[in-house]
Amino acid sequence: MATLNLLTDRKVKGIKPALLKSRKKTVMVADGGGLYFVCKKRGRNGAIYQGWSFKRQVQGKRREWGLGAYPDVSLAVAREIRKKFSDAISKGDDPSGILKPAADRKTFGECMDIEIQHRSGDWKGGTASQTAIKWRATRNRHAASLMKMDPDGITRDDAKRVLDPIWVDMHPTAEKVRQHLEGGFDRAAFLGLTEKPNPFRWKGNLENMLPRHKHKTENHPALPYTFAPALARAALEESEEYIDGGVPLMLFLILASACRMSEARLAREREFDQVRRVWVVPPDNEKVEIGREVPLPDAVWDRMQFSGDPDAYMFRSERRNRPWTDGRPLAHLRRLLKRSEFAGHERCDVHGLRSTYKTHAQDKSDLPDQVSEAVLGHVVGDKVRRAYARSKYFEQQREQLAAWADYLLSGV
Repeated sequence: MATLNLLTDRKVKGIKPALLKSRKKTVMVADGGGLYFVCKKRGRNGAIYQGWSFKRQVQGKRREWGLGAYPDVSLAVAREIRKKFSDAISKGDDPSGILKPAADRKTFGECMDIEIQHRSGDWKGGTASQTAIKWRATRNRHAASLMKMDPDGITRDDAKRVLDPIWVDMHPTAEKVRQHLEGGFDRAAFLGLTEKPNPFRWKGNLENMLPRHKHKTENHPALPYTFAPALARAALEESEEYIDGGVPLMLFLILASACRMSEARLAREREFDQVRRVWVVPPDNEKVEIGREVPLPDAVWDRMQFSGDPDAYMFRSERRNRPWTDGRPLAHLRRLLKRSEFAGHERCDVHGLRSTYKTHAQDKSDLPDQVSEAVLGHVVGDKVRRAYARSKYFEQQREQLAAWADYLLSGV
């Protein structure tokens, strides 16, 4: 019979100082009966993880469970869990569900929610951002079967089962799902819910189970600028059906100013300086987060519709008084492009309209390329160059956008 209770509280407390003095990265000390105290160095900053692990041969396979972090799980509690594990295994049951009291355990879905909450500080809009919404949507659609599982019970086979159906036909989505699940499992490990290697990790793991996929970089499909006047005319015609111009007017602004969709979608009336006729895009709405000024031509400005409320969104859902989702402009654009005059260009997307403007500027404008780059809000050059080249080309932007607006409205 195996000897039990080899450790004492004093011994457990002395393991961390001993590890710090040694060159070892991991120390594992047995308490008997398959229970081990684990102390390991993590990362370059010298962080120390302390926790409990239970190892046992089950149906001919060596299995290991993390029992939680120390001192949250004390020596006495770890021994209680060891007894429950041993009893469950002797009965032929899977002990994964009894690792800790139910109140202290978290499902994999809860770990994913914590990971989203943790990352949301870097996302525009926080937990209500489009990034957070997409994380939840892809998780619920493609990995719902894992959400109620205990993290310590998830295996590589589970990861393969979830990713297999979409790995080839929907590879970009599948890779995002894998990355999200990998982050969720890392969060579970950080919370002390598992000591297992991450089953969603690609290198040295899933790369041996799933086929490799050759990454292809594809540009956003863009509408040739010769079709741009027809699109401007169609958008303005449909904008008359809305009180505030609606999505069609938003599309016209995106086309005429070459702005990003998020900049137009989240624009509020206070951003539009009606004296200078300048749209001041705030850093929070911009990709590079530095803010910029867009000199809108009179022909574009005169078509904007203001309610008089500085906090109101320029383009909003009438029912909810909230900005349109990012899928709405694309859906409306695709509907406009179904007209016979746009035959062959039905798959162009909203972001591609920026390329439509850029190509026209390259072909028809005599102004330096830096001007169109400034219009697009691109950051050009390295830090040293930007430290000296600080011109915003404001007046040249106004000239170029005015020429572009005249071209767009030539058919209106």
